[in-house]
Amino acid sequence: MPQSRKVDQQKAKAAFRIPKHAKKILFPPPHGSIWDTLKFNMPTISSSHRSPPDLSHFFSSNESMDINDTTLLQLQKLPIPPSLTVQQLESFSCEQWLAGARSILYAHSPGNQTHFPLWILSFWSFSVTHFTTVVRPWTRVLEWINGCQKDESLAQEAYLTHAMLESVSWRKPKAGFTDSRPVHTLWRLWKPVVIDRNTNEYSRDRQ
Repeated sequence: MPQSRKVDQQKAKAAFRIPKHAKKILFPPPHGSIWDTLKFNMPTISSSHRSPPDLSHFFSSNESMDINDTTLLQLQKLPIPPSLTVQQLESFSCEQWLAGARSILYAHSPGNQTHFPLWILSFWSFSVTHFTTVVRPWTRVLEWINGCQKDESLAQEAYLTHAMLESVSWRKPKAGFTDSRPVHTLWRLWKPVVIDRNTNEYSRDRQ
């Protein structure tokens, strides 16, 4: 790879990197529990039923606005594009940066013409991944645990499970397992519950 191309890629990555200060506000606290994480304010993901705008409409050559704490809190409330659109935008991002893109627009949200920093795309990507790998599966596990607490034969074990998950950080490496993946990946122990609920929801959506 030519040195100039490598330098361009490094500059592009830097442009899309989320600042540490923004992460502290936009990301769930790393030491919170699974249940704390489910309560954390994250943006909703827009429906994929509507046709998204052309990908180029999300990028602008205009400089971005200055971001302060108030703006960061507002970002938690603004719906982000559908998951597939976010994935496509990521693949398109380096090319757009090389073409002169310097800000991101919420092109999927009519009337919002604010020019945000390019790293907003990385925030969208994190939000989609967090919803898919943490929020959605653990919301279903929590519903199942709450249901078990109403069953006398399962109530004590369900209570202890809930308390255990409330006492450890969602990002802490799992204890007693051969891999070092974080606690939030433990939802796979309830995979039949999550898959069953996914199937039921898919069936309802198809009706």
